[in-house]
Amino acid sequence: MCCSLHSCSLYSPTTELNHAYSNMSSSPKSFVLPDLIPLLPFKGAFNAHYERASKSSSAWVDGYRIVPDRKRAFFQQGGSELLCAYAYSYAGYEELRTTMDLVNILFTVDEVSDDQNGKDAYKTGRVFLNALREPDWDDGSALARMTKE
Repeated sequence: MCCSLHSCSLYSPTTELNHAYSNMSSSPKSFVLPDLIPLLPFKGAFNAHYERASKSSSAWVDGYRIVPDRKRAFFQQGGSELLCAYAYSYAGYEELRTTMDLVNILFTVDEVSDDQNGKDAYKTGRVFLNALREPDWDDGSALARMTKE
């Protein structure tokens, strides 16, 4: 009798993989998650300033025309401003609007850099960081102006 599978003369990595695969094929194809919402200790809340803040934030980011319309439409469908309204249900209008603007700036940096090579994406990231860190820094780009605002 073998003392371990690996020392057995019948062992091969292929045999072990085939055994693992045969076990996987018998596993369930789907499962049902239990209703976890009733177990949460807190109630959901929604920010009353959502409508006005989301319209203002969307108009603000759209005014820069940095992100192409097709990508902007995709982002709007993602509901990030809605997420801000749920996450910051207690915030005043200015605070909520600020969080929405931040999310929109982060989306803009991400979308711009997605279409760039590594060197240019690095430059885009540096523009964003420099505009955040340095009060007097400005390279004249729309992203720098947007970040400074």
